[in-house]
Amino acid sequence: IEYIRRDIEGSDSDTRRRSACDLIQGLSKNYEQTVTDTFQRYIAFLTEQYSSNPNNWKAKDTAMYLITALTVRGATTQHGTRRINDMVNIGDFYQGHVVPELQDPSCPNAKYPVLKADAIKFVSCFRLQIPKDRYVPLLQMLAGWVKCPSEVVHSYAAASIERLLMARDDNNQLRLQKDEWKDLAGLLLQNLFQTLQASKEENEYVMKAIMRVIMNGQENLGQFVPHILPILTSILSQVAKNPQHPTFNHYLFESLSGLVKFNNGTLSQIEQAVTPIFTDILGSDTAEFMPYVFQIFAQMLEQHAEVNAQYMAMFAPMLTPSLYENKGNIPALVRLVRVYLEKAPQKVVAAGQLNPTLGVFQYLVSSKMYDHEGFGLLNAIVGYFPREHLADVLKTILSILFTRLMSSRTVKFVKCLTIFFSLFVIKLGADTLIQTVESVQAGGGLWKQVFLNVWLRDVQKVSGKIPRKMCSVALTKLLTESNAMLQDAFFELWPQAVLAELKMLELGEENDEEKDKYANKHVVTVEQLKDQEQGYMNAFCPLQCASKAEDDPCADIQDDRAYFVQNLQRVVGSAPQCRGGLQSLPPDVQGIVRKVVPGLL
Repeated sequence: IEYIRRDIEGSDSDTRRRSACDLIQGLSKNYEQTVTDTFQRYIAFLTEQYSSNPNNWKAKDTAMYLITALTVRGATTQHGTRRINDMVNIGDFYQGHVVPELQDPSCPNAKYPVLKADAIKFVSCFRLQIPKDRYVPLLQMLAGWVKCPSEVVHSYAAASIERLLMARDDNNQLRLQKDEWKDLAGLLLQNLFQTLQASKEENEYVMKAIMRVIMNGQENLGQFVPHILPILTSILSQVAKNPQHPTFNHYLFESLSGLVKFNNGTLSQIEQAVTPIFTDILGSDTAEFMPYVFQIFAQMLEQHAEVNAQYMAMFAPMLTPSLYENKGNIPALVRLVRVYLEKAPQKVVAAGQLNPTLGVFQYLVSSKMYDHEGFGLLNAIVGYFPREHLADVLKTILSILFTRLMSSRTVKFVKCLTIFFSLFVIKLGADTLIQTVESVQAGGGLWKQVFLNVWLRDVQKVSGKIPRKMCSVALTKLLTESNAMLQDAFFELWPQAVLAELKMLELGEENDEEKDKYANKHVVTVEQLKDQEQGYMNAFCPLQCASKAEDDPCADIQDDRAYFVQNLQRVVGSAPQCRGGLQSLPPDVQGIVRKVVPGLL
């Protein structure tokens, strides 16, 4: 497997063959015509040697490497070859020397496995140069070679299947849509699973190909769920006993997650199959798998109309402090807990679990690395809980936030706090926020400090389309719906809030010098998992199929600019002091007001 990985991913830089290929490409930069003519003649000589005597398989093996080195001008492992040497007729070579290898009637057995591996690698490398209408026949041929006894050949075939299904055109659209290859889905899955079960070790390339068939086939694979689910769960039961290969395990969980996402009609069947295994994983504290289990539990729970008793019984254990000591668990646990908070706020309160949830929030928000996860819980509470359940806890929540703000302020924390304030205004009202902030400190006086030194100071650094829209809408509500902001005590803040809103609408995001400084170092990509093969890793690797689109709490407001213009016109017409507030702005800012809201001044 290590040889395959180095070869497929181009990390075999210390081999003589790779060095020779690099030399050809280096010479081609300055002597392309001469190098191309010379090596094309040599490639023709080598292929003729093989044609006259197939025992000269090494000659064709060399030719296959040379044609690749001579042709590729720009390529990545993920996207394939983007630029080629136009003096090389890659299509003729493909038809004359690659296709015959793949169409070998002895398939899946191969007299010269090296040549089959070469041909399959050629398909992967030049997949964007192969016409799209050849993809389905290619997949059918590759499905046959997946069953080849040679581990190198069937691993290359699996990797090539995955890359063909992921190939994208210049518009970033999949070249092969799911309905174009749905008739091959059963064959691909059958052969891939047959090879996976027969393998002596966990083959990540075969597992990744299975994952890709499931993810790209989507609902077209519904009929196969009863057949492949038992195989996947059986494999999971085995690897859970002794997790060794992080990438293999990730693709396995992503496959299960894909079944959940695209086959809602079989959700009950999937839950019955995976829940006992997931329970064993949690019970045995299999740390490497726990983040995956939490993600898929969250994904399955989201597909229910309501939280049933079986799921509700799991909620309290999800708040156990010791679970959060494994830092890789935190994003996954927060993801799962948020589903409960969003779907069953009444049940959470009835079960007496609101305060324990706030305890988790307090623990997370005290950390510079995980404070954003704490805000994730807090935003779910404010966004989904009825107002009557929040009355007794809002002051405590703000006290916790202000304590953290004073002890260790970071730009990241302030951005999260500003987004929270914005959500608070959208859900509970501007005046409710002002009153609650003022109540935290005896005698009041906090709102001015917080609004000027926290909200307005760093709101421009908030990133993301929906968070910036939330901040813009909340500022508009403060300007146009808050009675407190129009009173003498706070009206001096009103023109400054107008200025901040204009900046949100007219200027881009401000640079955050601290960005990524306090990012969660335990969140990793699949590529980073490969560096941890054969070893335990305390990490969270997100499952693509289990991800959730960001909620828009003000989805009813399509255009935040139009919302601001309309409401500013209204409030200036009804509150005369607002026109004076606008006229107190610097002349250049008044010019922007005239541009954004024509006829107002």
